Amino acid sequence: YFSFHERNPIPLGGGETVLRAVGFLLLISPGIRALSWERAQEQFRYWKKTGGFLAPLTMPAWPKRLLLWQLLIIYLTSLWDKLLGNMWWWGTAVLVPFHHPHFARFSPETMNMFTSLAPTIVYSTLIFEGMWALLLIPKSFYKKIPFIRYAHIRRLMLFLGLCFHGGIFVMMNVGSFFFAMMSAYAGMPEGEDILWARRTFNWRWKGRIDVFFDGQCGFCTRSAFWLEMMDWLQRIRLVNFQNPVVRKKFASDIPYENLDRSMHIRFPSGRILKGFDAFRALTWHMPPTWPIAPFLYFPGI
Repeated sequence: YFSFHERNPIPLGGGETVLRAVGFLLLISPGIRALSWERAQEQFRYWKKTGGFLAPLTMPAWPKRLLLWQLLIIYLTSLWDKLLGNMWWWGTAVLVPFHHPHFARFSPETMNMFTSLAPTIVYSTLIFEGMWALLLIPKSFYKKIPFIRYAHIRRLMLFLGLCFHGGIFVMMNVGSFFFAMMSAYAGMPEGEDILWARRTFNWRWKGRIDVFFDGQCGFCTRSAFWLEMMDWLQRIRLVNFQNPVVRKKFASDIPYENLDRSMHIRFPSGRILKGFDAFRALTWHMPPTWPIAPFLYFPGI
């Protein structure tokens, strides 16, 4: 595959090379099975039987460390190469791609508006790439420093990286490089980072959203399962209204006929929505559906 890919290097860019390297590391990562369709089917069977989820899959640490080293090589060698020339020292390096007809995403008049920011962008890029060296420092060293931990540095670099590559993607046409780097970033968070992100998003959120579904309907059951799979913030509580005991506890004030006619949800505040309005409201509480949430307000949807 490598030989075939490099047969004609003319159309290749950095994005293709990064994507190939990252794709290989993800390919040999045992934990990639967690995202497989087979794993999803196992989860559904287990969830339908017990109401819970299988234990999270674990994997050796070495694929993740190889991925980190890949990012360190990209950023630190890029920094070294930049410092060998003059344009990055002078703060004028980004002016060239900003006004290059192939790389500039907008018209020259629009790109001229950002000319004054060129030195700031240049020096911020150098600082950002150099900061990745902080991840080479052992975790034990950060334990000696008050209020700073290795996890804090890792989260900071991931956040800065999202801003950095997102800015490049918005301003410049760099092919697949943005998507390649985001693929690498997707493999960097650890379990504690996921828990931290959930606490951050939920710091003002209290309670659960009750979602009433028909446990005797196959389509409804599968839909409920996927809702819970997308409930990354853990704000949803599924309620099978076909269970008389459960219905009496959570939905005694809603007639059975109404529950059977359309999906109902109840917010912690007591507000009740049903049907499409209920689904549209739920999309704002499930990160995987955030991209489609604004479109659900278009007329006719």
